Amino acid sequence: MARVSPIPHDDTMMILTLLSTLPLLGPAVSAAPTAPRYAPAACQDGLPLVYRGDGMTATITAIEESTGAVSGTIQLDGGTSMSFALSLDDSGRGRGTVTTAKGEKKLSSRDVDDTTVRVTFRAKRYTLVLGAAPEPEPKPEPTSERATNDARTAAPTGPITLVQHTFQDKGMGGMNSHTMLIPKGWKAEGGAFWLPQQFFSVLPSQDIRVTSPDGVSVQIEPMITAKEILPPAELGLAPPARGSADKGFPIIPLPDDIDAWKRWVQDEVVAAGSPGATKIRVLDGAVIPELTWELKRQHAPYKKMLEQGNGMGMGSHTTADCAVLGFESTFELNGVQYEELRVLALTYTIMDAQYTGRMKMWGVERAVTYRAPKGQLNAHMPVLKAVADSVRMTPEWFRMRADLHAKLMKISREVARSNMEAARKRSEIIAQSGRELNEIITSGYRERDAIRSASHDKVIHAIRGTEEYITPGSDTAVHLPFGYDHVYSNARGEFLLTNDSLFEPNVDSSTNDVDWTRMQVSR
Repeated sequence: MARVSPIPHDDTMMILTLLSTLPLLGPAVSAAPTAPRYAPAACQDGLPLVYRGDGMTATITAIEESTGAVSGTIQLDGGTSMSFALSLDDSGRGRGTVTTAKGEKKLSSRDVDDTTVRVTFRAKRYTLVLGAAPEPEPKPEPTSERATNDARTAAPTGPITLVQHTFQDKGMGGMNSHTMLIPKGWKAEGGAFWLPQQFFSVLPSQDIRVTSPDGVSVQIEPMITAKEILPPAELGLAPPARGSADKGFPIIPLPDDIDAWKRWVQDEVVAAGSPGATKIRVLDGAVIPELTWELKRQHAPYKKMLEQGNGMGMGSHTTADCAVLGFESTFELNGVQYEELRVLALTYTIMDAQYTGRMKMWGVERAVTYRAPKGQLNAHMPVLKAVADSVRMTPEWFRMRADLHAKLMKISREVARSNMEAARKRSEIIAQSGRELNEIITSGYRERDAIRSASHDKVIHAIRGTEEYITPGSDTAVHLPFGYDHVYSNARGEFLLTNDSLFEPNVDSSTNDVDWTRMQVSR
């Protein structure tokens, strides 16, 4: 597992609202991974080469050693055969695509040894062994038990109606803060989220959870903006205590590798978010390459600005980076076993100074958690993802939040001017950098908001995806779960989804209290 570099983040990065997916690290996660070699020594024995394991079979039918490319087919248990193509490098890493019924999906791989390869497809990892025997067919279960298991893993049946729900900010007198599409009959909790007053420099975000009657849920978690301060060792000073405040930011040490992040998720996230949970296990944690590349692309202007500033101050140096992480967890609560997928978008800035030591500013800009009773998460992912992607700040709350940020920046600049009269020229440089960064943030906000849903599609393992529909009578687009043949909307902003070709919402007594209009997929 790759080591995770610390993740700092500058005060001005607080306003970035980036995915999901939701959504995770590595020392720098700098370049896109390349594709695996697939045991080149064995390639001399002739084709095809067949690898099996973890419910996947990969058959290599062509190898182009001069260009480092392989192609063939992959098949998941119970699924159809799909063609793939990978570009490989000499280190045994590869990157390519799989042609599916819904278009091309990303595929990456890494050689473990001459007979074993690890493949990542739809954010799920498979360990495949060359020449492994096919897995035995499962023994038939008793009819009643098989029916129960089938029901647990099947996608929800019957029409689904999505209704717009509005959340409030109690700290702002009940101001409407966020909107989200939720399935009718599901429970919506939370709203705007503010940290305690001593952490006044952290902008408000949200803490929203939507839960079905049978315990399936999606949560948009609060944003984190924190500091870690490490004084120079020669001074013999202790770092500030965890949980204390420094200039309005909480002091929280930054996990420095993927194992530390897994412990953080297990001890402080899952346990805190599910009081009474037992048998908590974080099964896996990893960087999500596609989302990390996208986040790095958006983060690049900020990073470049910091690099240009290095050398202006004696004995100081600043670096920045980012990544998107994913964690799979299980736990037991009230006698029910649950599984979770958590996606985090992480940014950080590290500032080293000769006389003051090291300071890490870091933030989790977006965190989304998908939960379901064990065995049911994959089937519910299309609906959960559509719900998570639909959350939006209301215009009035966004303006309030932006105004708060501007006031905090003004206070910070005034304090800086009063303390740095002797370095007026340097203050002007800092102010100009702030204006440039603010322009970068402002101009990129809509782009990041639009990219969020598109990028997050690449995250979830075994997802069938969503479709974009245009609301009748307007140009407004909405993302709804994929796989429904008939989709309708009404004047209340509700959406009805069904695969029953005989179902007519304007006739059925349970839905005919309002006119329903057929929706079409946006092309």
